[in-house]
Parts: sequence; structure tokens; C-alpha cells
Amino acid sequence: MTKWLVTSASILQIFGYCGELTKKYLQQEVELQQLSEREKEVAIALHRELLERPLTRSGEDRRNQWELGWNENLKQLQDSGLEALVPRYYGKFPYVRFKEEFFGANVDTELRFLRTILLNELENLLPRFEVGNIVEFGCGTGQNLFFLHDFFSNINFLGTDWSNQSREIINFAKKKFSVKNVAALPTFDYFKPNYDFSLGSNVGVMTVASLEQVGSDFGKFLDYLMFVKPDFVLHIEPEADLLNADNPFDQSSIRYMRKRGYLNGLLNDLKSREQLGEIEILTAKRSYMGSFPMDGYSVMAWTPR
Repeated sequence: MTKWLVTSASILQIFGYCGELTKKYLQQEVELQQLSEREKEVAIALHRELLERPLTRSGEDRRNQWELGWNENLKQLQDSGLEALVPRYYGKFPYVRFKEEFFGANVDTELRFLRTILLNELENLLPRFEVGNIVEFGCGTGQNLFFLHDFFSNINFLGTDWSNQSREIINFAKKKFSVKNVAALPTFDYFKPNYDFSLGSNVGVMTVASLEQVGSDFGKFLDYLMFVKPDFVLHIEPEADLLNADNPFDQSSIRYMRKRGYLNGLLNDLKSREQLGEIEILTAKRSYMGSFPMDGYSVMAWTPR
């Protein structure tokens, strides 16, 4: 396999911009292995086999499974560093998706993809919005918050999740590693938004591969966001409508999203709200970077009007 590097030039080509902090992060390039035609056939066959398996669907009834999963991270965190915050589903497969192809991957490749996208998008948004706080809904272990706090020391990163374990993890890690600008908020349930959950002013919101769990039941959360009116909302989530349904490679992503019951219809809903004058869509684009099962890190950002 031939080595392939994802660099700041790659990000500039895909998104049209690459921030200075992102360039710094990518001084250690993301390494991929370009597959031969035979190796691509093996990867494609594995994905077809994956789609034939009985796969767990996302939804409200999975709360206990998330509690158990995050509890494992909490136990691991007690005897190790911040790397224990990384969910165990990263690096599960030896492949990732990049520019509509399968590539061989290292254990941390997908995670570094996601962190690159997140960092670059915030670098693009923050000069336009003077926020002092960013709230991540569905923050899980808080790994994104602890990653970002090193890059934006003047911003408070606040996390909320429907899991009680999430709050315990963040509080434990914050104390253990003496991190000042990361904090846990009370629990929040996408399926049953609490309108007493106040965000305050000068705040941005992000969801990162978590809103995917609600399927088509995202309307209540968007209505809540319209009520609290953050300065901006950033979603890094699967969005089939940003993929090419006529491309067999993208079709495999879409089939996986549908089989898992992942987020469906968000972009169309945002477009409808924009037509009604309720919001302004700032960006909606695919990242061309994803896990082996799907190209699931599309970028959508908007602001209430």
C-alpha cells in the first residue's frame, strides 16, 4: 500500500479555507494507505457484509447502553490520561473514507479526521461571532471539549448529554487534569428538550456525531434552539442529502445510515426554516472524510434570525 498524507493543503482544497490552528494541528499529517484495486475490492466486500449484519438502530431506547459505555470510559480514565475519553468505536475498522474512496487507516485516523473538521469549522465561525461560551449537546465523554480547550483558551467549553455518566466523566477529568475552561452542564435529552435549560448570551452551540442518534425526531431540538437563540449552531453529522446518491460509493454510506436509523432530513428542515425567515444557513457541505461504514461528518452551520 502506498502512503497518502492528508495535510493543510488537502483541507484547503476540500473546504476552501484552512485556519492557522488547523494548520498547526496538521503539522503531524494524517496518514492513509492508498489501496490497490484488489485491496479496494476486499474493503467493498467487507462493507457489503457489514450491511447484511443485524445492526443496532439508534433511538431513545438506547440510553442505558450509552450509560454503560461511558461508565467504561470513566473507569479507564481513573488510571490513564485524556486519551481514555476517546470512545471505543473509533479505529474499529482498518479503513476510512476519503474523497469518495476507501483508504487503509491507522487506529486514530477517523478521530483525527473529525478533530480536523471541528477545529477548522470553529476557526471559520468564531471571527464572525464574539462568543465566550460554546455548548456541545450530546457531548458524551467530553472528548471534543478537552481537545478544543487547548486551542481556544479564551472560550469556555461546556458539555451536556442525556447520560449521567457524561457529567461525572467531565467533572473527574476537569479536576484530574486541572482544566479551567471545560465544565459539565446538567443533563439534556434531545428527545425531550427542557426549555428551562438556559444558555445565556454570547454562546455558540455544536453537535458532533450525536444528533445522528435521533433519526427523524430532531424537530423538537431545533424548536428548543429557536427558543434559546444561540449566536450560531454547528452540526457535524451524517447528512445523506449532501452525498451523491448516484454514486455507488456514496450509496453504501446512505444505506448504512438508513439501516442504523441515523439522522434523516435535517438539511431539508433547515432550508424550510430559512425560507420562513427563521434562520440563516451559514454553510452546508460534505467533508469527504468519514469512517469505514459511512461518510458521516457533513458540516451544517446556521444562525437564528
